[in-house]
Parts: sequence; C-alpha cells; structure tokens
Amino acid sequence: DKKEGLAFAKKYIRKPYEFFDRHVLYIDNKKWPIYNTLDSKEYATMQCVRGMYRASAYGMEMALPVKYKHRKGTGYKSLNILAGFGNCECKFAVEVCKADAEGKAPNWCANEYCKVVEREIQKAFSDDPELHVLWRDQDPTGYATKKGRKAEADAGLTVAEVPHRRPGLSPLDVTFHARL
Repeated sequence: DKKEGLAFAKKYIRKPYEFFDRHVLYIDNKKWPIYNTLDSKEYATMQCVRGMYRASAYGMEMALPVKYKHRKGTGYKSLNILAGFGNCECKFAVEVCKADAEGKAPNWCANEYCKVVEREIQKAFSDDPELHVLWRDQDPTGYATKKGRKAEADAGLTVAEVPHRRPGLSPLDVTFHARL
C-alpha cells in the first residue's frame, strides 16, 4: 500500500487549495445503527456510544451490539446514507439499502451505487459546472466493483480513488457525517 499511497500523494500534492475546495465532489457512505430495543440501548450505553461513534477518547470506531457479547442479546436497525459534498455545500444525501417489502435490508452493493451515479452524482455535476473530479474511497462492496466503475465510466466521470487505508478517514467522516 505504500507505493500506491505515495503515487497518489505525488499526483495531488501540487494542486492548489482551490482545486480541493471548489472542484471536487467528495462522496462516502455511512451506516448508523439505530438502537430499537431496550437491550440494545443498554448495550450502547455500556459501550459509551454517542450517536454513531464511541466517546472521543476511543477514536471514531463504531460500537455495534453483538448478541454473543451481551447476555440478553441485542437488536438494532441501521440507516445507510450515501452523501456528496462539493464546492462548500452538500450536493445530495440519499438513503441506500432500503428495506424491501418483507422488511429485509439488502447489503450496500454495486447496484445501489449505480443508481446513485445515474441520478444524484450526474445531477450534482450538471448543476455545478465547477465540479470536475469525483473523490471516493475503495469500498469493495459498492464503488470498487466492475459495475460501479462501469457506471462511473458511462457517466464520463473523472475519479480520484483514495488508496487503500490512506487516509484512514474520508473527508466526509470529519465534516458532513459528523454533523448529522
């Protein structure tokens, strides 16, 4: 991963601040647990969960209830949001992985991402002509799949793909998603 990270840094190090501020659409998906039972709420309290994150002393790790770690068992639902932020404003925030008619939620996948590329991302680029680059991580379930890359290519998007584990946090982790 070092070579990949170094090549990525060399490519963007000489870009002016304005490039990142005005010409990049940052996207990321986040999953928030929604504790819907008394047991899961007790577990979240026991783990010091504040919203999505643990207390600041433990960093930005998500604490999910796991049945085998809690004597009563726990339950939670989740809300998965894919958001885009560019040119100093939120361009879109859409719920992905909605539950089907039986109440089962599919996993975040390439099909969900293709729908967002076709609707929201293309609209963001057409509404704001200053945006030129789509900045995303290498999520292997949604973005970094053959379907996801094909949808981006079909839309004619220039993509800046953040290398594996570099940086550990997407810019949206500490900006947009932290405010929700």
